Amino acid sequence: MTFRPLESLGPRLTAAAAAAVAAAACILWLGAEPASASSQGCTYTKFPTHYVCFSINGISNYVSSFAVIRGKLDADNDICNHRARVRVTAPSGRTWTYWTARRPGCQIFRVVRSISVRRTYPSGSRACGSFYENGVLQDTACNWIRR
Repeated sequence: MTFRPLESLGPRLTAAAAAAVAAAACILWLGAEPASASSQGCTYTKFPTHYVCFSINGISNYVSSFAVIRGKLDADNDICNHRARVRVTAPSGRTWTYWTARRPGCQIFRVVRSISVRRTYPSGSRACGSFYENGVLQDTACNWIRR
């Protein structure tokens, strides 16, 4: 078996390989900890190259924004006709649901869909970000919002 350097595979595949390594390292480092400030959690839809990550940006149980991130770091890297949903469920059962607009067309490698909320949620609320492509749910990642 002969091994070739990554550079010989072409710039697009080399970039995909480098991005996959960086994403895996970031995901392992960040984990899926409860949000007492900002946090991020990820799930794989196809290990290790396809993932959905969900970020909560804020301080304590105040959330300034959510972000749902979709990554595809291999030859199947088109992310088409996409949108994201965030659902927050309070301990009481009350829910808040937010959708981004559907973005037509395709992008490659990584898409970030942000939702600005600027509000305080009850401590112990669970927030989940879901990513859809062509109307089909790809995956959902969740985190807790805590004081």
